[in-house]
Amino acid sequence: MVSIVMPCYNQGSYIKEAINSVSQQSYTNWECIIVNDESSDNSLNIIKNLIKNDSRFKLLDIDNKGVSNARNVAIEISSGEYILPLDGDDKIHPDYLKLAIQQFEKDPNTSLVYCNARYFGKKNTLFDLPTYTYEYLFHGNCIFCSAIYKRKDFYSKTTGYDIELIHGYEDWEFWLQLLDKNSKVLQLNKVLFYYRIKELSRNTLVLEENNLDVTLRHIYGKHYLKYLKNLGGDLKKNETSYSQKGVFIKFFKEHNLRLGSNLKNEENFILAEKFKKVKKTISYKLFVKLEMLIKNKVKF
Repeated sequence: MVSIVMPCYNQGSYIKEAINSVSQQSYTNWECIIVNDESSDNSLNIIKNLIKNDSRFKLLDIDNKGVSNARNVAIEISSGEYILPLDGDDKIHPDYLKLAIQQFEKDPNTSLVYCNARYFGKKNTLFDLPTYTYEYLFHGNCIFCSAIYKRKDFYSKTTGYDIELIHGYEDWEFWLQLLDKNSKVLQLNKVLFYYRIKELSRNTLVLEENNLDVTLRHIYGKHYLKYLKNLGGDLKKNETSYSQKGVFIKFFKEHNLRLGSNLKNEENFILAEKFKKVKKTISYKLFVKLEMLIKNKVKF
């Protein structure tokens, strides 16, 4: 069985297309758990009317805590061997489940299956995804949220979708939890997922400067040791705080600095952070003199 988990928050205008795309699957051994995340529009009544004649749909009505919590709650009560997250404003091709399950049956060692995708709504073009590599995943997301993975891996390899990522990128952070360098990831060479583009979405909100800064620092901090291990670096120092680690990785990525194992990266970074604090408390001319002296000793 495949468990499709569908969070819905104020998506009454779109939820019918999402539900219909599930109902039309050529692979019929599925359940769909729809989570109404305290919508303030008419989503709840629309959902009830759409699913009343199909027992494979289950409806949960919960307090609003965000998309990550909604997915986690749905997965917790799911019964399927495989999980497919599907947002309430997107849709899938009738053969998506069938072709994905064929791949899992062909190679049981497969960790995740996704596909080619297309935008629809305000934009109608192919979704040009970067080719997946484990190394690329450390620089950005290359898998949309509606990929299919094993339920057992959700529990054995992750702590669930991160409820602190309220602005977005929770799918990218989840893949960083779920996958490792040995994971078999397959992209089906067919458009089977359709991603709706709207005037305003969580993706546009996360790209706002403050939201992006907070989000990236959280992800980098959470996966600090993975970043150092896979991009090079010194693993000896683990005592810095979670948030400080996130700022550290962000600093190196933004400045295109190499995380070399022969560099005292963390000590240099912490020193640079201290300079910022010093700059706020002394005159500019004095700070410049101090900075010039330090630069002769600290090489980034």
